[in-house]
Amino acid sequence: MLIYAHDKELNIFHDLRISNYEFYLEEGEYLKRFEIVLKNNKPVDSNDDSEDSNDETEDDNDITDDISDEFGSLDIHFSNRLESIIVINPALKNIQSVELFNILGQNVYSVKNIPTINYSEFKTKNISSGTYILKLNTETGTLIKKVLVE
Repeated sequence: MLIYAHDKELNIFHDLRISNYEFYLEEGEYLKRFEIVLKNNKPVDSNDDSEDSNDETEDDNDITDDISDEFGSLDIHFSNRLESIIVINPALKNIQSVELFNILGQNVYSVKNIPTINYSEFKTKNISSGTYILKLNTETGTLIKKVLVE
């Protein structure tokens, strides 16, 4: 499993398995700047006897291209005004499920069989104010975002 910190303002994908992502910011809220991206490793050819066949590192440009190709047009967020989870899917990717977890890791909302349409809205009821994790599962990977419910 590849784990990246994505700085959306600088368009940087940093592999968190290698080192921590360090940055300096002015005091304030940065709710939409960062996200964590998880990506499955590509399978290793078992017939390849070369020394570097088990090397999990990839060229940074390949990683950025892979993640941008996979999630570039796909977006998920929580709308406090609509009290809903919003999925924007202009590329009509096949989405398997959407889940909402509280900060303790408990699943508080889940939906499967997501329609393959440009815009989906899932009403949530009685969600308390706080920080939550949205998890969107596709056939090829998982997109995870931290959201603030007011």
